[in-house]
Amino acid sequence: MTEKSNPRQIVLDTNFLLIPAQFGVDIFSEIDRVCAFRHKIAVMEGTLKELEHLAAMGTAPEKREARLAQGLVRSYRPKVIPMEGMDVDAALLELPPEEAIVATQDQALKRKLMERGIPLLVLRKEKHLELIGQ
Repeated sequence: MTEKSNPRQIVLDTNFLLIPAQFGVDIFSEIDRVCAFRHKIAVMEGTLKELEHLAAMGTAPEKREARLAQGLVRSYRPKVIPMEGMDVDAALLELPPEEAIVATQDQALKRKLMERGIPLLVLRKEKHLELIGQ
């Protein structure tokens, strides 16, 4: 990827935003470490709604995790991608592989993304991130 090209979008799934609360991993520092190219953090519009739902209706631990994730979103101000009536997973599967990397821990979604050639960012050993399919 050349310097003049657009930054690659790293789209964070809901479960990925819960990693800091669940495992104490600074996902944003890890993204910068692993992705040594121009990138921009993004989330799907539905991800924000899922976090709101968890913060309001989840179990006590889910509420705490979701609120921490909401705070991170407010601090880092990612680009919000509209979804046009799709659910989050369907919208993630529609992303162009050459423009986006999806950060998720959802096993079924990871399989589908890999089948479509969309690169993944995943947590390994509950400590660090790894880029797959780049």
